[in-house]
Amino acid sequence: MSDIQFEKMLERIHLEFLDETKDRLAHIEKCLNLIEHGLPESGNLGGEEIGDILGNIHTIKGLGGSFGFMSITTICHKLEDYFQSIPLITEKVITDIYKHSDAIREIITNDQEPSEKEL
Repeated sequence: MSDIQFEKMLERIHLEFLDETKDRLAHIEKCLNLIEHGLPESGNLGGEEIGDILGNIHTIKGLGGSFGFMSITTICHKLEDYFQSIPLITEKVITDIYKHSDAIREIITNDQEPSEKEL
């Protein structure tokens, strides 16, 4: 394999990572929307949406690390920890997850790690 072919392959894989991450963020936001519009007073939900969100966060975390986006890995790790610390899904929790999702999307859209100042 020539250097040019190798570079093209890496670029294709990188673009697939960006697309995959965007798709997973969209799925997380779809689950959040379902939770938000069906949030019972108790804050307790079936585990399907929560499981989907956590699974996608975990996958994005791994993909981010594999492609050198340590900020994405850090954000996702903090989200996983956050989920472990909350007893109920509330409007604040949903808002917090949206904010983290937006931060990841911005990194993906810019296709570069943010500076220390931006974090």
